[in-house]
Amino acid sequence: MIYIKRWIEYYDGIFSADEKKVRFFCKLAEEFPEKQKFLSIECGTGNLSLKLAPEYDITDTDTQSEFVSIVKDRTLNLEKPFPIFNLNPKDIGKYLGKNFYNIIFSLNYRILFTDNEGNIVQLLKDCNGLLTKGGYFAIEILTPPVFNSEQNVIELPRQFNIRSTLFTYITKTQTPNVCKITQTLKTSSGKIIEEVIDEPICFISKERMEEISKEAGYSSITFYHDYDFNPPMEKATRFLCLLKK
Repeated sequence: MIYIKRWIEYYDGIFSADEKKVRFFCKLAEEFPEKQKFLSIECGTGNLSLKLAPEYDITDTDTQSEFVSIVKDRTLNLEKPFPIFNLNPKDIGKYLGKNFYNIIFSLNYRILFTDNEGNIVQLLKDCNGLLTKGGYFAIEILTPPVFNSEQNVIELPRQFNIRSTLFTYITKTQTPNVCKITQTLKTSSGKIIEEVIDEPICFISKERMEEISKEAGYSSITFYHDYDFNPPMEKATRFLCLLKK
């Protein structure tokens, strides 16, 4: 997992926790008795967790201690600060409660930053063990890139807001389903910030996600284009997977 240290102040703008995401998870929570328990894996700045915290029991984890510190600072003024653990996704099955969480989510495709699909498969299995019966695991996945015969690099759609624009480039490698990702942030003042350079990233197709979700013990998997429960679009560069135990 990588840590976006040099452009962390722009993180919330690029990876926003808008009201559509809040409504999506509130809708899922209606299926469980109060007070519903959420777990966020690779939570980043915890911006979505902070919006869910007034209504639900929240636990956050992140690989990077800097993100953990940010979330702790942001929870100081909450009536009930939620726990945040400096924990690698590989270890959640060892240290978190079995059959405890109703909803687990890992957004912004951070769990894809690996050169080993097995790490993602194991995460799905571990999360299944942490979920209550009928619980959900929601993860954002990037669509596997399609290179033509003359391409080695493709650019994904730019993510932008009033303060910055994120440029993302995917480079082909010789390893199946593994590419290199480079991300450059350009601020509204024109400053260029480069930090993510040729990091390995693993791509998983919807068909493969269906296979490994069954292997991990989930009863179903549904794909969405967005947080309005719309079906995936054919040429979309990312999609949301919702796995049900």
